Amino acid sequence: MADARHLSDVGDKPYEGWWARFYGWLMRHPARQRMDAGLLGLDVPRYYTEVNSRLGALPSGPTLEVPCGNAPFLDHPAYHENGPWIFVDLSWTLLRQLTDRLAERGLERHLAVHADARSLPVLDGRMRNVVSLFGLHCFHDKPAVFAELRRCLGAEGSVMASTLTTDGHAVSRFYHRFNQSDGTFAPDNSVADVRTAAGEQGFTIEDELRLGSAYLFGAGVAREAG
Repeated sequence: MADARHLSDVGDKPYEGWWARFYGWLMRHPARQRMDAGLLGLDVPRYYTEVNSRLGALPSGPTLEVPCGNAPFLDHPAYHENGPWIFVDLSWTLLRQLTDRLAERGLERHLAVHADARSLPVLDGRMRNVVSLFGLHCFHDKPAVFAELRRCLGAEGSVMASTLTTDGHAVSRFYHRFNQSDGTFAPDNSVADVRTAAGEQGFTIEDELRLGSAYLFGAGVAREAG
């Protein structure tokens, strides 16, 4: 597990300790994710179907996943046939879980890195894909994160993402506010906020789907006029 430089000004709050271990266990299987489906207003089987389909459509090439958590979809063929993958997260606990899972599956060419999403350890234009699953809602400086993703992507690169939003039902909005109160979730998590942050940094939303409070979308690098 590589360690990027220490950043003392990190504004995002990573999952650590007991909560990270519980979160990692919860996210590894859709049956367990149904435990909080009511809070999220989310059709979990539909979400898994959609994410698996989108992972299967990724073109081959270097892929960045941020935040990666413990990569709950790691058994999808895309992680075994495509790549290499660079996994980035702020949580040491989830990264340790991920490195164990990578070793168990013999995925030796993938790399797990502790880094801030605003300062990614990737050379300009080297990534073919960026994947971000259920994590954008934790980024407090979305414009800076999208700017980094744009920097890392090649001219034909694309983003495949899902995130929680503040656009769900009343229970979901309460859950969101609760997580915002301790800094785990960022304040700007509406679909409009995500679309604006992406667009201002040179992305075009190419497909999107709303499932309760979840928002799935694909984005490409906007073509410059002329």
